[in-house]
Amino acid sequence: MIVEEMSCFAIVLRCFEREIGIFMTKYCKAVINYLGCEVEYFRNERDGDNILDRYNKLAADGRVSGFCPLIIVADRDMSEAIDYNLNKFKSGRSAEGYADFRKRMTEQSAAVDVAAFFEDTYRSFLGEYSEEDLMGEYAAGEKEDYLYLHMDGNRPCKEILIAKIPVLNPWELAAYVPMGGFDECPAPDVQTAVFKYWYERYGAVPCIVSGSAWEIKLRLPTKTRENAEILAKEHFAFCPSLVLDVKKKKYAKIKVLAGELVDSTAWGFQWFF
Repeated sequence: MIVEEMSCFAIVLRCFEREIGIFMTKYCKAVINYLGCEVEYFRNERDGDNILDRYNKLAADGRVSGFCPLIIVADRDMSEAIDYNLNKFKSGRSAEGYADFRKRMTEQSAAVDVAAFFEDTYRSFLGEYSEEDLMGEYAAGEKEDYLYLHMDGNRPCKEILIAKIPVLNPWELAAYVPMGGFDECPAPDVQTAVFKYWYERYGAVPCIVSGSAWEIKLRLPTKTRENAEILAKEHFAFCPSLVLDVKKKKYAKIKVLAGELVDSTAWGFQWFF
């Protein structure tokens, strides 16, 4: 079924309908083949808010029907991120293999000590930087409420999926759609554990994923400077590039990041590989 609305093609896919193949890149097809669930496909969409509006509608539906929607930037990077993790964990290239991979990531996440992960990762940088260099001075910043990862400049990325992921817990999205697992980007099982930790404290829900980034919305933003500084340290441990560039040259401080987290209802994490 193909639904045309102005500039966008929104296609509801059920197990790969043949006629949509003429529109899709091989990378998008590979992502859909891996997902194995119902998705909506946006191609050359002009307005990013249309995608977010549809996501919000599906989020409401999912609470009743038992799924979590996820916006996926379905490009080469995303396809390769999935492929990398399947290879790394020696997962079979079949529906059964994919299901086993997701189960393993979810089960392994339960063994992750998230507080220890944050502390150990933070301390691993202290051999190169002093704590004063990393933390810096607190400065109030502008709160962030909007999601941008699906955008390429002022237009959405060429191919976007909204997948109805068949999980009840939003933190399990990181186990279902894998990315990272090398350089300073945590593996999917660690991401799953961290997202659960933040969900329990902030109502944080992963909303958008690409081959190198996650964006998250939260219901309970941090309100105080004291808590924001603790949270910013966690964000740094999870995604050091929020503070350091790929060559580890300082361009921000953890306490400056803290000032941006107060009252923010959207978080973004991007790793530079």
